[in-house]
Amino acid sequence: MQPLSAVIIARNEADRIEDAIRSVQFADEVLVVDSGSDDETVQRAEALGARVIQTDWPGHVAQKQRAMNWARHDWVLSLDADERVSQTLAAAVRTVLSSSPAVYGFWVNRRNHYLGRRLRAGGWYPDRRLRLVRRGRARWVGTDPHDWLVVDGDTGRLSGDLDHHPYRDLSEHLATLDRYSKRFVEVTDRRAHVWDVLFRPIWAFLRGYVFLAGFIDGVRGLMVAGLSAFHVGLKWGRLYLSQHSRDSKQNFESPLTFPEREHLAVALVLRRYRIGGGTGGYAVNLTKALIEAGHVVHVLCIECSSDEDLPSAEEGLILHRLSVPRLGGMWTMLLFAAVARRRLKRILPDVAIGLGRVPGLEIYRAGGGCHDAYLDTVPGWWLSIRQHVERWIDRASVLSARRVIANAPRPRSELVSRYGADPDRVVVIPNGVDTGRFRPNIDACEQVRQALQVTPDHRLVVFLGSGFVRKGLDRALETVAELERVVLVVVGGDGRQARYEALAKRLGVKAHFVGASSDPERYLAAADLMLLPTRYDAAANAVLEAMACGVPVVTTATNGAHAFLPETWMTADSAEDVAGLVHASQRALDTQGLGERCRAVAEEMTPQKNRDAVLAVVEGLRGAG
Repeated sequence: MQPLSAVIIARNEADRIEDAIRSVQFADEVLVVDSGSDDETVQRAEALGARVIQTDWPGHVAQKQRAMNWARHDWVLSLDADERVSQTLAAAVRTVLSSSPAVYGFWVNRRNHYLGRRLRAGGWYPDRRLRLVRRGRARWVGTDPHDWLVVDGDTGRLSGDLDHHPYRDLSEHLATLDRYSKRFVEVTDRRAHVWDVLFRPIWAFLRGYVFLAGFIDGVRGLMVAGLSAFHVGLKWGRLYLSQHSRDSKQNFESPLTFPEREHLAVALVLRRYRIGGGTGGYAVNLTKALIEAGHVVHVLCIECSSDEDLPSAEEGLILHRLSVPRLGGMWTMLLFAAVARRRLKRILPDVAIGLGRVPGLEIYRAGGGCHDAYLDTVPGWWLSIRQHVERWIDRASVLSARRVIANAPRPRSELVSRYGADPDRVVVIPNGVDTGRFRPNIDACEQVRQALQVTPDHRLVVFLGSGFVRKGLDRALETVAELERVVLVVVGGDGRQARYEALAKRLGVKAHFVGASSDPERYLAAADLMLLPTRYDAAANAVLEAMACGVPVVTTATNGAHAFLPETWMTADSAEDVAGLVHASQRALDTQGLGERCRAVAEEMTPQKNRDAVLAVVEGLRGAG
């Protein structure tokens, strides 16, 4: 028999190295090349008679080439620590080496196991690999972490399987996909397009689950097909956003060059531009302020209010309705960013302001805060391609902007600490509140309390917000359950309202669910307290609106608007701090004159101040780095 070396590369594989070595003990030599294990990998390998060489880690390809070079015999069988040679394959190796083979390498079928079960299809079997080779005629090639053997000469095929156990559990699988996708971005020279992010994941799933019959592996087949699609979407999404951000990265060392004229052409980029509340209403009011300052405003959007509700072209508004396919969530977001950037290259504004996530603009208003911080509140978010893409496009938007506007100190610090944004380029401009609309109103107070049948000896607590999970309605109900003679009114919509109605009944809380309202100021005017135990908010406008109505607010430290409250004790540590919420709520209800102090703070936070501050940022870019 031709002498054989079995070589295994390893690091921290104490739980798997013994099975790998035992499967190749028919070889004349077992060589383990260890790259700095700090567990019992080396000791266990030596106890089974393996020769161990300890070295550094130069990468997958280089390490496997080293291992083959260090083998003592010409025929080399190469393994990873998570692979096992089956008895059938071992017999086949001994058979072909019992004489002088006429070929220089042999292919084997690798049999992959996933979460305790063998995979039979989906591209996972037969996973053919060249593993038995003659040294001197073979070499390792590839780009880390993907490596393979090539042979100069003919090859053959062996019967039997090489068993492969790539992941100990689901967490290791997800961590590997995350690591490999980052490596893909670092090493590839390929160009990513929107359609790569849109269609490659779909094709990956269909190929593995349907065309390669992954469905015959049941739940595991569905999982690996879905995670393969997730990996494809993640790596191409990261590549697209990396290139998008890199292409649009501003040279911050040189100032912007403006034309020799007093006024500027300013572009506002957002998906929905409409009269009313939210980002759309903010954009309309900002448009008017920019026009009043003499600037020409281009608005790039998908949806907008009717033309007669908006300033005219003669007044200085040029509206660009972008045609973007409605593919839903992530896809619409990516396509909008791509189409908007293409249009900006045509109109060439002096300054572009992103009121939504679009990388490469001069100013980015991070109205939603830091998406990476928000994800701390989303269980299992790493399974969602959309969340990965949103995090990366949010980060790209921040890092590629010359100025970033945060609406409270907390989101500013999160953008700096989590994304590495330059703190000198992130400014805090709080939102303003319309104190004419949101104000104390005795008539509205009496009407609402009468309609809800709130007696004079009861206090009325308002919860204002949609998306009850993030806004913490469950904790609001638990808090009110600990207070005496309190009625809760929930203003806002959520598809899971029935669940919260049942919780209120179970806790014995008298609660009125009035749904979304176009005039929340009526309910706030009637309130003795607004309770908002949100799990994450950049700076909830509802806080300022309640304060403007002269209503004390109790919220959480994860709501950036807590910085505007007149007393620090009005803030609980988190939504899970029910005891802190109860204490703060009771104290706020008992403190005389607290509502007037809240109103005084709100009166200083006007929409005009906000718009003036944004205008100062826009005009401050003249000659600024």
